[in-house]
Formats: sequence, C-alpha cells, structure tokens
Amino acid sequence: MKQKAIEKKIFTNDYLIKEKLNRILQKLANRRKNIVKVKYKGRGFAYALPKWVNPNGSLDKQYEK
Repeated sequence: MKQKAIEKKIFTNDYLIKEKLNRILQKLANRRKNIVKVKYKGRGFAYALPKWVNPNGSLDKQYEK
C-alpha cells in the first residue's frame, strides 16, 4: 500500500502517511463512532470495534492482546 501511494505521488514519505492514518483514525473514532478508543498500557490509546468493548468501556478479554 505504501509503495503504491508513493508511486502515484499521493504521499511522498513515511511522515505524511502516518499523519494521514492518524487523521483517519481520529475521524472514525470521534465523528463517525465506527471505532472506539480504549486505554492501552504504554502509549496512549488503541482502537477497537464497538462490539468488542464492554459497557464500562474496557476491551473484552477475548480481544485483548
């Protein structure tokens, strides 16, 4: 995917690709509610499908890493 994007001159380097992916994830989580943020030990948040999350906001055990 990365190579195709570079060949078509959509994105020219890794930084721009990461920036675009972050914007897409934020849009899906905050505006559309297609994915949800869950606390992740370490750095920040992880993203999950809404059906994977308990009503209390934590990830179901079967989907944890």
